[in-house]
Amino acid sequence: MRPTLRISLALLIVAACAPDTSTEAQDVARVEALRHDSSGVAIVASELPWWAGDEGWTLAESPDLVIGSLEGRAGDDFGSVRDLAVLSDGRIVVGDHGARQLRVFDAEGRPTRVFGRAGDGPGEFAGIRMVERFAGDTLLVFDWSNARLSYVGPDFELLRTEPVRTRVPGITMPHVKAITAAGVPIMTGARPPWVEEDVEFYGQPQHLLVRDGDEYFDREIAVSPGKGFLDVHYGALGDHVLVVHGGDFEVRAYGTETGLERLIRRTYDAPPIPDEFFEKRLDPFGNTSPVTLTGVGSDGESVTIATQLRDRDPADYPATLPAVDDLLVDHTGHLWLRHGAWPGDGDRTWSIFRPDGQWLGEIVTPAGLTVFDVTETHLYGVRTDDFDVQYVVRFPLLVGG
Repeated sequence: MRPTLRISLALLIVAACAPDTSTEAQDVARVEALRHDSSGVAIVASELPWWAGDEGWTLAESPDLVIGSLEGRAGDDFGSVRDLAVLSDGRIVVGDHGARQLRVFDAEGRPTRVFGRAGDGPGEFAGIRMVERFAGDTLLVFDWSNARLSYVGPDFELLRTEPVRTRVPGITMPHVKAITAAGVPIMTGARPPWVEEDVEFYGQPQHLLVRDGDEYFDREIAVSPGKGFLDVHYGALGDHVLVVHGGDFEVRAYGTETGLERLIRRTYDAPPIPDEFFEKRLDPFGNTSPVTLTGVGSDGESVTIATQLRDRDPADYPATLPAVDDLLVDHTGHLWLRHGAWPGDGDRTWSIFRPDGQWLGEIVTPAGLTVFDVTETHLYGVRTDDFDVQYVVRFPLLVGG
């Protein structure tokens, strides 16, 4: 079982005053992690991990559950898994974009039912992009192709649907990223760079959209544009919106009504981008082609990014890889931030933070695993074999090395 890690500041101070000088530096770092800046925004900045020695979490070497089959047996062959969510009783709900369905499995991996079908009517899907669980095991399903949200109860009854619409100028189709504990969808949108004024960096500026009635409006919480291939990642912790800019190891926590409330940071040196990853080519007409850069997308797949401007100088790109290329909030409110990496780097490293922002330490997940959900005891994800067959896998989450 995972230990309870909700520790008050008072306990941290007591720990720092303990006579054990062998851990004095570690204890001091724990106490000094929490402070406030002059504007009242809470800052949790960690230089050392909380975990020491073998206190951290690790994954079991092998999964204890694998769902999927090369033969395509009824009920466990997937078309294209885009997301999955684990309910409180251990049921696994797989958002299968290829089948246009939610595929439901019990805690032992046995298929129990499907929900939905292809189409544009109630309970039908055309492009499943996200499946998120919130209060009472209610599910929010984002159907991008139908521009619609579907709310599905724990017994897989359709509770309601609502369209995704916005009156924000220049944004025609926002994307749903997460949902707060109160059931407020977190949406983002991007305007083309040429309609923006005073854009500091190249990239598509991201805008946080919050619902007001049946429309979504820009809260203008200063979500800045990415630079080059540095994406912005989103999540929800309780009723707060979490935003991570790929270039920095920093989580920004916003209240939907109050704005920026907390910054969560850790000391981190991102790997540099070698010069050989930038190159200019000639197109078939002899013109200079855009500068290209190969990196890892948020789904773990290799992607190639090209500038839209032909004469863009590589110096306009950041000097390092993205510090963070994924954000996940587990069932106990811990934040998981995946470190940026190059294709072929193999295993992936994540930094884990307590709900209060204290950096705990790092955990490694196997190469080729896309992580979608983490409960108190297990990590859930998807692997794809050499035949492009997808498997849902569950790894036990262990305490200690």
